[in-house]
Amino acid sequence: KVHEQGAESLMEEEAEMLREITLDMNEMQEDVEDGLRQEILGEGKRGEHQEKIADALAEAEARIQMAQSGQLSKGRPAMLGEHSGGPPTRGRAQSRHSTGGSRRR
Repeated sequence: KVHEQGAESLMEEEAEMLREITLDMNEMQEDVEDGLRQEILGEGKRGEHQEKIADALAEAEARIQMAQSGQLSKGRPAMLGEHSGGPPTRGRAQSRHSTGGSRRR
């Protein structure tokens, strides 16, 4: 029965990660809207702001993809090759999976 509890906490951690990502996305949406508003008004350093938005969006997309693939594959190593060099959330989730696996034996 030990590993059942482990799986439950993994699910909770995944849900928590998705919740954080959603919050990040909402904040970024606001940032983007502010940025567009500033551009329309002709304020701010346009190029710099657009770069920040592009970086933030790229990071968010990578994190969402990882969260989704993590949910679908439940940590099967098949998915690992696709997202090398992603943000650190992946490493944390993966290391938790491996500890869960060793507990099962």
